[in-house]
Amino acid sequence: MDHLNYFFPYERKDAHHEDQLTRAFLVTLKMVPFIQHMFIEMIREKMFEKNVNPENIVPSLVNTEHRIERIETQVKKISQDSGKLISILISDDEFITDHKVHNSERDAVYDGVIYYKPDFIFIIENKPNKNQVRVEQLNPSLPADTQIVIEETPICLSWRSIIERINRLLEKDLVTGAEAVLLSDFLRFIDKNFEFLNPYTTLSVCKDNEYLLKQRCISIMAELNLGPIDYHKSWKNYILVDYGPVKQIAVAPNIKNDGEWAIELEFYAGDTMNQARTFFNRVDVDELLALEHKGWRLEPNFHFAFQGTNLFYPTTRAGIRDYIEFWKVRKIKQLNKSNMDEYQSFIDELIRQNMMTPDDKHKLADLFDKTERQTLNVCPGLYFGYQWPKTEAIKLDSAGQLTDAIKEKIQEAARTWENSPTC
Repeated sequence: MDHLNYFFPYERKDAHHEDQLTRAFLVTLKMVPFIQHMFIEMIREKMFEKNVNPENIVPSLVNTEHRIERIETQVKKISQDSGKLISILISDDEFITDHKVHNSERDAVYDGVIYYKPDFIFIIENKPNKNQVRVEQLNPSLPADTQIVIEETPICLSWRSIIERINRLLEKDLVTGAEAVLLSDFLRFIDKNFEFLNPYTTLSVCKDNEYLLKQRCISIMAELNLGPIDYHKSWKNYILVDYGPVKQIAVAPNIKNDGEWAIELEFYAGDTMNQARTFFNRVDVDELLALEHKGWRLEPNFHFAFQGTNLFYPTTRAGIRDYIEFWKVRKIKQLNKSNMDEYQSFIDELIRQNMMTPDDKHKLADLFDKTERQTLNVCPGLYFGYQWPKTEAIKLDSAGQLTDAIKEKIQEAARTWENSPTC
């Protein structure tokens, strides 16, 4: 059965099977000439980039001699005795390899074969996950006496680039009618069954998809170039930085209950005792509080820690100014069971100053007083948060300005302690 006939889909393969993806793309390629042109140009671009022998460069489809005559899928044989064979791999991201394509004795099954008349043959290997690529899969299996010339450089394309270009064609209304409907259907197929392949070059192409928005934010953090990117399982992806009292900065989507979203910049200052001492020694209180009038959200992040583990977060009811001014004059030091009178006096003061509640005192007793723990770190952190609503974030990102806007906001906050006279 010819599964590239639109009306003969695979019936026994799961919708998420990679063969369904191959079929969907090849059907689209077969039926939309603009996609044929796009695909040929992507091959040509990669060939020029890889310095392929000029004699083996695939001619443009605008050349009147050349056309895609036939497309096949899941076949074992090349039904042509001569020509130039190009091995094409399509994976989620571009697969980097120095592998030289050559004839092989393997029992090959080609995901796709495209006959680009008069003299080119493309074999297609589809791997939605590039980590699952085995380079021998790039080799054809031809008779020993074949007259087919094999180009040794594999052409490695990415699904993200293909999908991005299809998105661009639709956004610019370069295809219309039934062809536009088919391309839109193909993209919906990707969204439903292979969403991880979608590009995230800008927020506008992320289509409100949380996974893609997160990936775009990771890319933005890389573009900020402030430090390496890491991940914390109880928080999110973040940039590891050294901004004095700030060691981690995150940029991530904030998804609302109604499906709306914003891009949120977040970090904590003074999250350990040493960081807190640095922060409250340096910070200019008035400059810090002025951030609230510039769209920032500031919240206490007071907690107790033990040996690097955040042990307990009390309920802090003090206003932000009172919180900052209290810790700016209060000596921040470790609590120790060797001086229980001082410990109890300090806890009572925290309750009077609304840094914690009487109920918190009992909870802390269960975690400290009644345990073998001998010390307790006092960590009066401060949360910083700034949001760009969806419409504004998309506009800035499409104009190439979002990364700079985020960097400026980070610098704006950092100036409240870096430019303080006590620095």
